[in-house]
Amino acid sequence: MKLKRLKINVPYKSLQAGFEITFRPNLQSNTIDPLCFVGPNGSGKSNLLEAIADIFYYLECHLFEYTTVSNFQVPIESFEIEYYKPFMAAGGIMQVFNDNPIISGQHYHIKIIKNQRQQPNYFLINDLEEIEITGESRSYALPKRIWGYSSGENESLSLPFRRMDLFYLEQAAINIKKNVGEIIGDNRLHFVDYDTTSALVLSNFLIYGNPNETDQDKINKLKIFKDKFGIESIESFRITIRFQYRNKFKMPIDKAVQNFIKTLKDHFDVSTERRTDEISINIDLRSVENFEVFGRMAADAGGLYKYFEKLMLRNSYTIPWERRQKVLYNKNVYSAQNDIGHVPNDEQLFILDNIMLKMDGVESPIPYESISDGEHQALTIFSLVNLIDEIDVLCLFDEPETHLNPKWKYEYISNINDIQKQKDSHILMTTHDPIFISGLNKEQVILFQKRVNLPEEVPRWSFAEEDLKGKGVDAILKTDLFGFQNTVDQGTSKLIYERRELLLKIDNLNDEEKNRLKELTNILRNIDYADPFVDPFFKEFYRRLNNKELYIKRELSEDEKKLRKENADNLFEELSNDLDL
Repeated sequence: MKLKRLKINVPYKSLQAGFEITFRPNLQSNTIDPLCFVGPNGSGKSNLLEAIADIFYYLECHLFEYTTVSNFQVPIESFEIEYYKPFMAAGGIMQVFNDNPIISGQHYHIKIIKNQRQQPNYFLINDLEEIEITGESRSYALPKRIWGYSSGENESLSLPFRRMDLFYLEQAAINIKKNVGEIIGDNRLHFVDYDTTSALVLSNFLIYGNPNETDQDKINKLKIFKDKFGIESIESFRITIRFQYRNKFKMPIDKAVQNFIKTLKDHFDVSTERRTDEISINIDLRSVENFEVFGRMAADAGGLYKYFEKLMLRNSYTIPWERRQKVLYNKNVYSAQNDIGHVPNDEQLFILDNIMLKMDGVESPIPYESISDGEHQALTIFSLVNLIDEIDVLCLFDEPETHLNPKWKYEYISNINDIQKQKDSHILMTTHDPIFISGLNKEQVILFQKRVNLPEEVPRWSFAEEDLKGKGVDAILKTDLFGFQNTVDQGTSKLIYERRELLLKIDNLNDEEKNRLKELTNILRNIDYADPFVDPFFKEFYRRLNNKELYIKRELSEDEKKLRKENADNLFEELSNDLDL
């Protein structure tokens, strides 16, 4: 899917009522083309990701009728969202909306409107009409999967994902009492955190890491892990499963996962710990046959991850009931996110641990826990992106580059496009880093501004004014995205402005000022900053400047920046003509 437009008709966190943003999705692109939000702290970048997550959380809850619960909290009472969604034939059967066949392989324009105190309405839009989507067809209109990730400890983005998990668990409890159907169905919303990264990494290596693999596409799936991280393979790991919580309550497991566990028990070394409800499965991957066990259970890494995810979801059963209720129904979203907490290892019902990595150039395997924060963060995102083999996925990543070194930040977007060729998905990311967005087109970068002291006619957001391809970090910092006047340190900057003030009145300097100018020139020349002023052309430029105040000011408005550039362009043209350059 590719987002087209979002309008929020009620206040939402830092976003005012009536906030509206339009995107410029390139439906013809051959790459995934991530979209990056930049801007100062508190400008609403992360709040926009949270709003999108909350909207799809609400729509998913509405489909499953969770919204009928008396104390259900609607996160955004009124909104409009539009996006392009690919519809593909599944098993040779065309998907149909209200008896209207959907042509396989095309993008369709979906619009969903929710007004206050009303149910959401879904529409399929074409050139002639808006076709309302009703009944079970609404499920097909939503993205196939929505992934979330946040690098910080702020749980705001994770809250709708956690709430969705807890609703699934509540439904599981109801189903097990009634003894009907699947206990836990597939979840459309997925949040990735420290605990889930190991499952993502394992899923990739277990499916694509078979030493006897001949499929080049599968072999290439692990290329980035070997080239960037030096991970040759996973040598072994352990799975621990507890079937009861504190020997009191038997926790439900659906049939597919039961079969998954049975296969593991049939093929691998199983030990029973001190409690009869707990098993540990030790998996040695130095044997090719052991890879083939996982290959028979799942065709791709995403399929294997679903088993791990359902088992990890059971850990939420150990969260006290009162705390779960607060997370689900607390009107104060900031209080609710603080109630999520973390389930300690000794309380968890499913654990992946003792993961040993075989590293390039290292004789003995190393524990997975020994990798750095930066490696862990990059592994998380690259493992996740590697899983997105299916079309129609939306990813919401809040500052996914914070722990990375400059080189990895520089290569980040390129790495994502190299990993994932599935163009019919959308990745939205926030960042404060100019290195991270270098090389992007202007349609891929949106600048957010803080509402404080902004006149009403100034938009809250705007696309970048120019492409960032070919620009260095210094040049990007000086664009409208970051607004730097210069990129040197503050001490040197102070000397530059002092020297500039003296140069602008160079014909009227007293002796003390002349000596100070020489002193400043020597200081700055030692750091290669004053060399251009040796050129007579630049000296003449300073002499002829009018409106010199614009070159003394430390901070400029957008109009002043444009005026200064216009003055400089005119003066350079005049000097070039006079000097016959």
